[in-house]
Amino acid sequence: MSDEESIHIAHLSSQPLVYKMKNNVYQTVEFLDLENERNCLKRVLLKSKLRLRFKMGFASSKTLLDFVTLGCKVVHITGHGQGRGLLLENVGEAHLINREGLKEIFMCTKKTIDLVFIAACKSEKVGEEFVKAGVRHVIATNEVVRDDCACRFMEQFYLALLTKRTVKEAFKSAVVSVATMPLLESKREAKKFVLLPDAGNHDVQIFQNVKKGSPEDLSLQVENKIKTSYNELKKEAVLMWWHLMKLIVSEKCSVINLYGESGIGKTALVENIALYLAEREFFEAGVFFINFNTEFEGKKVVELPELVAYIAKVMRKDGEECKGIKDLNKLISYLKSIEQKYKKILMIFDGVDNQKGVTTLKNVKSLVEFITNCSKTKALITSRHEVISNHPPANWRYFKLSRTSQQWFYKTY
Repeated sequence: MSDEESIHIAHLSSQPLVYKMKNNVYQTVEFLDLENERNCLKRVLLKSKLRLRFKMGFASSKTLLDFVTLGCKVVHITGHGQGRGLLLENVGEAHLINREGLKEIFMCTKKTIDLVFIAACKSEKVGEEFVKAGVRHVIATNEVVRDDCACRFMEQFYLALLTKRTVKEAFKSAVVSVATMPLLESKREAKKFVLLPDAGNHDVQIFQNVKKGSPEDLSLQVENKIKTSYNELKKEAVLMWWHLMKLIVSEKCSVINLYGESGIGKTALVENIALYLAEREFFEAGVFFINFNTEFEGKKVVELPELVAYIAKVMRKDGEECKGIKDLNKLISYLKSIEQKYKKILMIFDGVDNQKGVTTLKNVKSLVEFITNCSKTKALITSRHEVISNHPPANWRYFKLSRTSQQWFYKTY
């Protein structure tokens, strides 16, 4: 792969939802402002006016190894750090990879990685392992860093690096940027960033051969009417978010029905599930979000042909036309063709009870029963009442959210 074809900057974020403690109890993980960091980096890349190829993704052991194997000039890892390693993702659960494991990942490539930027607290020891693996320049921290200082450092470092400064000059510029912030502790925060190895030659440019032009974003673009930012949820809801998500990804379940009274938080929960799974491409064919409250507002009953036609419209992919599909059997055939090309599909039906209380559950039930005959298609449904099947398969799951108890209940048939 030539320099112009390879990825110049790979930005990998790790945001697990839960962390398993020694007593097998799961604790929620603090959320990072990943959206702000990504937008900040994109602004810097646009300012550079260089023909850079960059890709933003999420950091599991597999994706990190993929990027390292394919090769790129800069690997940027954002996440939670511990002195003994980094917390990466495993279907929403934190996966601690120790320093030795991280070094082994970076030793799996024959391609040269010029720089690794570890945007995680207490990451200096991890950075030293990257140096042992052959990485020429590593940015890390020796303490817990304030979020605003970390963002300022990253922005200034890349701005300097992309304007043909050396790694050493860019690092110094970023340190000065943090030290001069209007904060009482700004100088102390600036000293928390380190450039490794200590005795290395950092008087080198990284992007000196990149031509002028517009940067090219190779990142996955999430569409299909999915909300683009996460809803804030309480700890109990985050734990349920992870539990439902892990279940729908597994082979044990094809349909989940989350039900409970109106306004209790069902939509907020499934919006977060949809975005998390879509961003990470757990369902290769896509996550498709059908919101009954907005798409079919004011209708007493959504007839099956209308519902089928709308789903076909939402699922139009890569310019494929399916406007004429109103027959359920044709939709099933279309789904199977999508499965053959893209593999797994997740369909989310939100609010299938309309606001006036006249239900369309019968049509939705028929639709879901047919759809799940497709081997790789799964469905997540929210409703005020259970979407009962006459003979619920073993791989259907029902969850009830109760406002009075403030607990989630699992119900099996």
